[in-house]
Amino acid sequence: MHLRQCAVVFTLLCIIAHCALATSPADSSILSLSKDIIATLVAQGKFVEALDQVHEYLLSTRSPADPAWVVKTLDSVQSSDPKPNADTLEKLGDCYRMTDSFAKAVKCYEAVLRDPSLSTRDASADTGRRIRRWLIKCHIRNKEWGKVEKEIDAIAAESPECAAWSYYSLGCYYQRYRKYPQAISCLMKAAPADKTLPAPDAKSVDVALVDCYTGARKWDNATALLKKLSEQYPKEAGRWHECAGAIYQGRKKYAEAIAELKQAIERATARKRLGECYRDSMTSAEAAPLIEDLVTKYPTDGPYLPTIAGRLYQDMKQYDKAVALLKFVIEHFPNARWQVWDACYYIGECAFAQGEDKGGEALAYIKDFYARHLDRPMDFAIAYGKTLLFPADKPAEAAELIAKTMAEHPKDSLASELRPLLIAAYSNSNQIDKLAEVLNAMAKEAPAAKKPGILLALIDHYVLAGKYREAAALCRAVLALRESSDDARAHAEYQLGICYRNSNMDTAARQAMRNVVERYSHSEWAKQAQIMVCEWDAHGGS
Repeated sequence: MHLRQCAVVFTLLCIIAHCALATSPADSSILSLSKDIIATLVAQGKFVEALDQVHEYLLSTRSPADPAWVVKTLDSVQSSDPKPNADTLEKLGDCYRMTDSFAKAVKCYEAVLRDPSLSTRDASADTGRRIRRWLIKCHIRNKEWGKVEKEIDAIAAESPECAAWSYYSLGCYYQRYRKYPQAISCLMKAAPADKTLPAPDAKSVDVALVDCYTGARKWDNATALLKKLSEQYPKEAGRWHECAGAIYQGRKKYAEAIAELKQAIERATARKRLGECYRDSMTSAEAAPLIEDLVTKYPTDGPYLPTIAGRLYQDMKQYDKAVALLKFVIEHFPNARWQVWDACYYIGECAFAQGEDKGGEALAYIKDFYARHLDRPMDFAIAYGKTLLFPADKPAEAAELIAKTMAEHPKDSLASELRPLLIAAYSNSNQIDKLAEVLNAMAKEAPAAKKPGILLALIDHYVLAGKYREAAALCRAVLALRESSDDARAHAEYQLGICYRNSNMDTAARQAMRNVVERYSHSEWAKQAQIMVCEWDAHGGS
């Protein structure tokens, strides 16, 4: 029984660690959600029955058709019963979790753990472990890392037989996201003192530790552990050569790294590192053909190396070779979406460097590619819009395309990728009023800590456009915000001085600059304020 429970913990945490959160459309004949039935149950006060219907639907699909409506229904169910029992709370938590409402799920799960009846219920230990597992997932999605480790510690204390697997899984999660100190701490706990308890394979833990020691630049630890592994498992020599190459690469000993990685050439990850070492230790003329040769010999490795080789040829202005490699990325790996955006943009750079005619051909190529992928309108706006914005230098056209696409797909997850491009397009085309609309909307939606930075960006654009009254008003707003850092206040006060100066308010301008120097003496803005006052003095105060 214990082994089975540990396997459940490990499987769940691995799913979390690898972010296997993809959704897929389900058979509508099976996964139809009857809003009318559930709404009727809620109206009749049959909240438990309504919750059962919602729960059954969510279990049958990974992609609810109308998650906002589901959450609203769950809120109604929860508000109907001020003291729900533990079973109802757990089911509510499950439903919130399955609709990605993780903060609400956490409140329900934590209420279950506080329920005094939990200790007297049958299989309470299983319930506690199950609830903690889901809490871990919610905390990870909320990026509350301290709470994740707290729940893992609680599982370990309550169920020692699950501890090693839990720490190992969390360590692998940290490893994947390059949080190496936290990963090392967890992986070190994955070897229980009691050898009778279930634990992950020692080799797996050690291999993960070698990678984490390397990432954390703990070279001696990594080398010593790698030596032990190579002696214990000589048949996996290629793997250990790659690890050794990674250590040398991290230490920038590229000749040694290349020698080790060549002995692991059968491994795709080793080939990737080999290409990086060529790029980082050689001239573009030396590295590009070597990396291109790897692409030719191993064409299915992915878009990474051909992009590197293409960029190197681009740096050398060998545009035909660069474009050929970048088109290889697009045609052979069309589903590597962000790599395709980049490749399209780099093709645009190569083309426009050779003139408008070539540039037009590049734009036509990008348009033709996405015409074959009509399900990616946001991708097209990113690739085509960025190319219009920078190499083509047509910011007004870029702004029109990006704004139209964002308006048509306001809830698309790629909106965050497009928004900076829209801001740049409005700025470069001097559409300051539209830029202000975007930044003001961002400021309203942003967390309090991010508002000063957004407002300062708008202030800078207002100043450049000569809109000093609007800029001054925002400067005062930033100075009044409790969340503004000293650097943000110095920035705002400096720009306020510039606004006063350009509004013929010389006394106020000098006082603002004096405030910057006296209150924020360690800021770069204080130095700029001193320089500005000296320039004013040199021109006789004019």
